[in-house]
Amino acid sequence: MNVEKRNRYHEHQLVISRGHYYEEITFAVLLTTYNNRYVMIKNRDRGGWEIPGGRREAGESIVQTACRELYEETGAVHFKAAPFGVFPFNDTYGMAFAVEVIDIQDTLPANEIEDIQYVKDLPDLINFHDLVHSMLDRWNQMKEITEPHFVEYRIKIS
Repeated sequence: MNVEKRNRYHEHQLVISRGHYYEEITFAVLLTTYNNRYVMIKNRDRGGWEIPGGRREAGESIVQTACRELYEETGAVHFKAAPFGVFPFNDTYGMAFAVEVIDIQDTLPANEIEDIQYVKDLPDLINFHDLVHSMLDRWNQMKEITEPHFVEYRIKIS
């Protein structure tokens, strides 16, 4: 899978300070919309509904992780993404992205995702509830203060 960036974007190795040492950001969480509805996925292994996201693989940047996870979990092949925060979770840190999907495949790639839903509002009964709703609150606050910087991506399937 190749990711093609459509806008100029300077990617940095993202680290945050925590006292006297640094922790790498190890996962991406994607607050994703498609046709003005939130995208929720049902994970076979964990059960229940959640938003797309996942662990960073060796050699990946956090932006590459976000793009890969979005494709693998939703089938999105054309989208705009904007990073908007770092969130702690279980002694590690994740980068939150707001994503607007432009084009999505009709079928999900074969993986751990059982189903996909598009909902007007994120429900209270969702996996990782505190993290998801904290991200949503921060995203809504940020949009009131500044215009988000979205970068457009296309996934090329080989």
